[in-house]
Amino acid sequence: MKKRSLFPKILCFVLISFGGGYSVSAQTCLNNGNFRSNGTYDANRRLILSSLPFNVTDQDGFFYNGSIGQEPNRVYARRMCIPGSTSEDCSNCIKNVSDGLIQSCPNQTEAYWWRGEPTLCLVHYSNTSISSSANLNPRVVLTNTGDLTSNLINFRR
Repeated sequence: MKKRSLFPKILCFVLISFGGGYSVSAQTCLNNGNFRSNGTYDANRRLILSSLPFNVTDQDGFFYNGSIGQEPNRVYARRMCIPGSTSEDCSNCIKNVSDGLIQSCPNQTEAYWWRGEPTLCLVHYSNTSISSSANLNPRVVLTNTGDLTSNLINFRR
């Protein structure tokens, strides 16, 4: 039996929690370790992050886990876009986030960024495996202070 990640379900919960039309951006450079600029880890990080915007062709392509390199310079990464996004919006969001992480987190071995434009997407990279763990991070807590206009029965489900 194939194991399924809890991550897509958690994303859906987060999205329902704040509804549409809100701009979201939550970037975090974690202090779990540092690497030397222009070293092997840096090269692997740049390579995997630059590859994430590609091959976003359909709903199945919106979620991706992968890794590149050999220990101790192996970099793990995942990307995700909200279901219903166009391939172009998802790809653009992932590219903007990946480029932003390289600039904003110049030597951290782990970072993530939720971004809300042009669609909601997430990019997360780390020096430890993030694909098969039950770790629910990164998480973003958002609240909707507006009126809920959708079907309340479906919302509660």
